[in-house]
Amino acid sequence: MLYGMLQNDVPFLNNFRFKWSYVPYESYKFPPRFTEHYDAHTYWLAVNVNNLLPASLEPYWPDPLQLAVGWSVRDHFTPWHFALGKPEFVVGLDLDLGVWPFRQRELHLAERIVNHYHFPMPAVKFSEHRPPDWRVLYQQ
Repeated sequence: MLYGMLQNDVPFLNNFRFKWSYVPYESYKFPPRFTEHYDAHTYWLAVNVNNLLPASLEPYWPDPLQLAVGWSVRDHFTPWHFALGKPEFVVGLDLDLGVWPFRQRELHLAERIVNHYHFPMPAVKFSEHRPPDWRVLYQQ
């Protein structure tokens, strides 16, 4: 909440957006049990590279493409197991859906909500005591 308020006062912070991805190992079930599958969560910080590049390089970077840094945990399946798990870090690409303007208010609201979700994109995951794991579509 504080970060959202700061984005209004400091426009530079709009170049950084927090995102989330969730892909459970078994399969999607209804209702989803987010708190039982911590291993399926990845928390991301997406960077709008296009706005941070010098004007001379800006035409060479696609507008919707962003860089993202993520964090997840391995070996922590349920909230009643008190093991902290093993941290994993991810570096990859992301899409900014906000570059396509929507005229209808409902579509604009949907775009803002969906833009907080990180869609599967190319990434590399770094884990302790494991080699880097390169994936064409990172899904956890």
